[in-house]
Amino acid sequence: MKIRYAFFIILLICLTSLSSCTKNNAKDDTLKLAEKYNQEDLINYDYLNKLTYWLTPEKEYSYSSDDSMNNIDIESDYLIKNNKLYFSVSNNTGNNLYAYIDLKTGDKFFLCPDPFCPHTRESGCKYLDLFNLIFSPSSDNIIYAVKIVLSEDFYNVICFIDTENDTYREIYKVNSNENIRNYIRLYFIHDNKLYFSITQDERIIENGEFTSVSIKYYYMALDLHTNEVETLNIEFLSQEYEHIVYVNDKYIFFDDYENGRFFATDLNFENERTILDYGKDFSRTSLCYDKETQELFIVICSKSFFSSSAEKNDIETGYVYCINNNLEYHKLEMPSDKIIDIKLTRKYIYYTIYDPIYYGTSPRNIPCIDESGNKIYRVSRDNTTSSELIFDGHEILFFKNGYIVTGDYIYMDYSALVNEGSMYWFRYMRTAARINFVDNTIKWFNID
Repeated sequence: MKIRYAFFIILLICLTSLSSCTKNNAKDDTLKLAEKYNQEDLINYDYLNKLTYWLTPEKEYSYSSDDSMNNIDIESDYLIKNNKLYFSVSNNTGNNLYAYIDLKTGDKFFLCPDPFCPHTRESGCKYLDLFNLIFSPSSDNIIYAVKIVLSEDFYNVICFIDTENDTYREIYKVNSNENIRNYIRLYFIHDNKLYFSITQDERIIENGEFTSVSIKYYYMALDLHTNEVETLNIEFLSQEYEHIVYVNDKYIFFDDYENGRFFATDLNFENERTILDYGKDFSRTSLCYDKETQELFIVICSKSFFSSSAEKNDIETGYVYCINNNLEYHKLEMPSDKIIDIKLTRKYIYYTIYDPIYYGTSPRNIPCIDESGNKIYRVSRDNTTSSELIFDGHEILFFKNGYIVTGDYIYMDYSALVNEGSMYWFRYMRTAARINFVDNTIKWFNID
């Protein structure tokens, strides 16, 4: 493989040299070819394809479904914008970065535009250690993100990224020191202001010894024209357990998980209104918003679904609620009353149910459980009572780190069930899979 790679580089240099005498599009084609090769997956395909014996390897990618996630926002580590599926990856050198899959072609690329970048701190790659991506309302090519900078000092910065023009710059920085750590979290953009919070952890030292940690919260607004920052005086936002979870063109939605309450305010953080009191024994696990119908879907389920107990309880429940643009809600009639997660498309609701499989005890001395039973179902949004099983991982292909559905494809982070002696646990394998659940095919993506 190294010989093949060296030959390719020599060929690329030759082609690039010749490009000075040819048209610019020839050079562009060469660089695109280099990018595609640099991102090519170096995986043991034979092993992975034998592992998923009930699926056949994908021979041709075809995004031909009439269903889509256009105008659908989902609370997920996966983001779909401008026909690109973005997801965070972690390579084998411990560096974190974003990659994307072009949904038109099925190819995978890194957010870093340099096709020869090794994506390491030593190389100076600016696109490392990004998280919390927010897309501009005015352009799907403009991204704001938080970057964790690890150097002599630890600090967070807010970054501006223009994927169309390969532009990257840092627009706001918050410092930390030995005893104080500041962490940024981005929320939304409104009226050309980026709203975010700073969580400040301060180590309290008394008589030269560490005694406790003091936590403070600051909510800010960054003017994207001037880069000026103002601190917002919002009393109820200062509480640790109240989090902004979504914003549309009328409301800011909050989840008060400590008190079991889902509520909203207007875009000025005023006129607070409780939508649903779901109680302290329950939690919210999903959020999907359809921009066309202006409907917000959430799941409220028993906290005990995710406890360390391996025992089932018949009184435990999980339901899907739909909230309209007037903040009125109703409970959907679904095939199960033990739903733990949903994903939304234009035509379907995809969901998992609490159907736990107990494997044994983990090294942390807690049960190793797959709560979903390793299965994904769906219902039509026009008929939510009739279900269809669209994925069964056969207790081999686990999606413990999440999944998303677009068209006829499921994208998921592969986790393996590890057994050593009497211990069982799930290990994230840094490998993503694309499953066509109509044609029963699979494509593997190495995300190193």
